[in-house]
Amino acid sequence: MILRCPRWLPFLVLTALAGAAWAEAPSGFEGRWRVLEDSQKAVEKALRGARRELRRGRGQAVLRDLRVPEATLAIALADGAVHFRFDDRPRPPLYTDGRPSVIDSENPVLRFAAWEEDTLYVERTNNSGTRIEEQWRLMTPPPPREGAEPPPGPWLEARFLVRNALLEEPLELRLLAEPLKDAADAL
Repeated sequence: MILRCPRWLPFLVLTALAGAAWAEAPSGFEGRWRVLEDSQKAVEKALRGARRELRRGRGQAVLRDLRVPEATLAIALADGAVHFRFDDRPRPPLYTDGRPSVIDSENPVLRFAAWEEDTLYVERTNNSGTRIEEQWRLMTPPPPREGAEPPPGPWLEARFLVRNALLEEPLELRLLAEPLKDAADAL
């Protein structure tokens, strides 16, 4: 027996599922953040190691699309998109309402972003075969040493997983940032 369903039913189901995936951003993401120095050093070390590995092969363009902030980042949420500014340089918006975004027509970088509960998931792919999976979330800072003042919270954690056939293992990066309180902290 073949079951028949109206043509609009699959569309309705997909739309309902998509609505659940394109949830609203949790509060606290917007604002200015300072990248923690130890976190930045660990990311730079991992990138240097990956670039040495790729130099042996033919992978000069593999990590070109991976951009991580050096000092500050600012996040704004508007019109179904997340707007990042890395070190006061704007990046193309990440649409979280189901629209993919093509960043560069000469070296296509396709981005897709969606909120799942309190985490922003981003996938980027390009024509060099690189796939970057990102997870952005707020986290509670680790407790300080005894007698030290607790750090302000929450912190912003960004995890990057870079995959490419030219890499022996996927490259895993973790970046931590603390909130900036005022413009004087940005310097």
